[in-house]
Amino acid sequence: MEIVDKYDNKKIPLNKTSERHTKVPNEYRLSVHVWIVNSKGEFLIQKRNPQKRKYPNMWSCHGGGVDTGENSLEAGIRECKEELGITLNKSDMEFVLSYKSFNLTFIDVYLAKADINLENLVLQEKEVCDAKWLTLDEFDNMIKNNEVAPNVIFYYDFFKKLIKKES
Repeated sequence: MEIVDKYDNKKIPLNKTSERHTKVPNEYRLSVHVWIVNSKGEFLIQKRNPQKRKYPNMWSCHGGGVDTGENSLEAGIRECKEELGITLNKSDMEFVLSYKSFNLTFIDVYLAKADINLENLVLQEKEVCDAKWLTLDEFDNMIKNNEVAPNVIFYYDFFKKLIKKES
């Protein structure tokens, strides 16, 4: 069972915890998304395990729930380690945005700059079944083909503009 901290609708801690999937009106949990980009400007994405409850067999960024006592930065680093077997440092991570989703969750989004060899990945079988590097144009095509989890499509246009501006 995963225990998470709860927040009000302004992302202020309520100083209470619950099981991750427990829904209480006006009580939010925190999740994290991590986008990893290499020196060529390619993104490392992962394919969700076909047994996943939400968005099975769809491509997505990395991340998950923030455990109680963690902040989203720590959770992003932990999730990349668990899902991909890679170690990111806090200095690799840049906070990009936070948004409130429709399902009583705040999602913090980070960009990590790292050159990672795909051969060194150790995929967490219950979560991830594949990973690959691709360009923004390739990701756009995957979105058109309905291969990408909708929870990342929600803010992808903003994120893409930000990345292009920084490149």
